[in-house]
Amino acid sequence: MSSSQPIREILGKNLATLMAESEAYGSAPAVERATEKLGLKVGRSTVDRAKAGANPLNVDYVAILARLFKKKPWQLLHPTMGDGTDDAPSIEQALTVLAHALNNLPEERRKQVVERLDTLALAPDSYKVREALVAMLHTDT
Repeated sequence: MSSSQPIREILGKNLATLMAESEAYGSAPAVERATEKLGLKVGRSTVDRAKAGANPLNVDYVAILARLFKKKPWQLLHPTMGDGTDDAPSIEQALTVLAHALNNLPEERRKQVVERLDTLALAPDSYKVREALVAMLHTDT
């Protein structure tokens, strides 16, 4: 897989793989019902378009789909889905994911995230700061 492959195509391939391997969530209607129970319904047509790599998903949809399939959001956006051949995304990939997440946030929330990133840079092992950042990136204002 080429690193220049659009991220929505990577997400589509990974989503298709996860659905094909899942007995419970092998169809778009099943994914729709399950995500609704988790608190954020991803409609069947959205699932089908995402699976085809034709529809970019917002960060909340990526997060809920990752949760459904017991993955981390970055894994759905990684060419090998973090299958052990490359356990973590490169800095470039992580920054790309972060940039996409920031684009979907209101300006005030982006400023708050940047302040937390400053704190994280000074204390990279701080679990509380990382946890707060994740919450800020995945919740509404």
